[in-house]
Formats: sequence, structure tokens, C-alpha cells
Amino acid sequence: MRDERIMLWGTEIQVDFIDKRGKLYAPGSELILPCTENLHEKAKKKGYMIAGSVDAHAPDDPEFKLYPEHCVKGTPGYLQMPEIRRADTIYVPMDALNKKQIDELANYHGPVYFEKNALSCKVNPNIKPYLEIMQPERIVEHGVLTDLCVDQAILYIAGELGYKMDVKMDAINALDKNNAEKCIENWKSIGVGLI
Repeated sequence: MRDERIMLWGTEIQVDFIDKRGKLYAPGSELILPCTENLHEKAKKKGYMIAGSVDAHAPDDPEFKLYPEHCVKGTPGYLQMPEIRRADTIYVPMDALNKKQIDELANYHGPVYFEKNALSCKVNPNIKPYLEIMQPERIVEHGVLTDLCVDQAILYIAGELGYKMDVKMDAINALDKNNAEKCIENWKSIGVGLI
């Protein structure tokens, strides 16, 4: 397999979820950071594609009726963790890009993260056309949380769009272990690999 067709897909590796001082800290999430950092170092050296999603909320987001305020765009909690944060990262808003803009995005060689304001990254309409151009042969999922946003990313990218995915098990963290086990069994049933 050609190295350049492997894509890392990072789900919400953000301060508000992973830092103990974060506004929606998920206990234990900081433990994935060494593995996450290693994944990104390897990806950079080998020229793997790096993409993923970030929570990006407005201060008055309706989601804050269900969850405490978190990942408000422009706040420290919105930022990716320092272990993977790069100055050359592009953050793609949820506004639909035209074909020329998607082509430009696909020609960019730095990390590309898609903003979202819901559990599923499917709310960003630019992910599907981006992946269609990039054509990764294998996507390696990592991030938080196993039983929420990671699960939704896998159900969309592997389940709905049909891409081959593997999950780096020591680079994800669950909120509820029982729910996570159910999610993992479901991933296996749709052909997702566990590494």
C-alpha cells in the first residue's frame, strides 16, 4: 500500500475535552495524548494525509441546552491540544464550498479539519467531496469520545460513505465504557478494524 493514501482522522482533539481544566473535560482523555502525538509525528514523516473534525460553537449555540458551553470558536477551549496543534492547519467552516474551493483544499498539504456544531461530522457538507477527491485507501480514526463523536464519525465515514477505517484503540477515550463496547461491536460488524 502506498503510504500517501493513508489518512489520519482526528476527532475533537481539543482543549475543552482533553485538558483537565477544559469546560467539558472527559476523564482520562489526556491519556491518549502520547499515542496521538506519535501518530501525528509518524504521519508527518511519512507524508500521510491529516484531517478530522473540531467542535466549533457560537456562544449562543442551541447545543448548550443539552451540554455545558464548550469549544466556542475563538476561545482557548476551541483550540486543538498543543501535542498536535500546527500553525499550518486549515479549519473548514460548515458553509458549503464550491468545486474550485474543494479542489484547492484537496491540493493543500497541511492538516485539514472540518468544523461542526453537532455530534456528527456529517453536518459539514465539505467532508464528502473532500474525501472523494483525496480517495484515502485507509483512514485511521483517533480522538474523543468513543461513544459519541468518534462513533458518529465512523458511522458516517465508514458506514455511510464506505471508506475503509481502522481505529487506533489506545488513541480514543470513552465517556461510558458500556456504551463504548456496544459501539465497538457495531464498528466491527461494518468492517472497521481495531489496531
